[in-house]
Amino acid sequence: MPKRANPNHPTRERLIDTVLELTGSRPIEKITSDQVLERSGISKGSLYHHFEDFQDLIGAAAVKLYASGVNDSIEQIEHLFERCDSVESFYAALDSVTQATQDPNRHPARMQRITLISLASRTEKLRTVLAAEQQRLSDTLSALIRRAQLSGWVDRKLDAQAVAVFIQAYTTGRVLDDISLSPVDPASWTALIKHMIRLLLPPRNA
Repeated sequence: MPKRANPNHPTRERLIDTVLELTGSRPIEKITSDQVLERSGISKGSLYHHFEDFQDLIGAAAVKLYASGVNDSIEQIEHLFERCDSVESFYAALDSVTQATQDPNRHPARMQRITLISLASRTEKLRTVLAAEQQRLSDTLSALIRRAQLSGWVDRKLDAQAVAVFIQAYTTGRVLDDISLSPVDPASWTALIKHMIRLLLPPRNA
């Protein structure tokens, strides 16, 4: 195995960014080493100096892609909830998240996340790194739920982490309808989510 180079080396970053550029026109698992080398202008020797093998490069690009999606989600969540000062504003923020994440135009992003999770299921190293990124998103949502519980807006008997996973589950699960021959009406879908949230989360005396 070659000596690993600087993880922040410009050549290494260029190879990763080239893979990400290519994902704009094809699935990440369909990208080949020849395509990356031709697009980047970097030699095969340099590729294997910075990565153990081509799959190591694909894994590094997958992590960066997944982390980017997580960062976008966290930024959106923090922006929407930072000014919540009442139960009404809290649920309005949740509604905004629902509207954004369930948008039919978000289909490519949902499929991309599913693809990366599938890749991680077959590679222990990738699974470990993606798990850490996923945990950041779950922790952000969990902290939000706990804050809402302390404010009396969400039932304190509910496990905050379970609620965080539930919110992500119905978003990720939207891909089932994305590939359906007869998709559910988007307005009906978001209306159902809003209804279920209001039934499940509030304290019993709310």
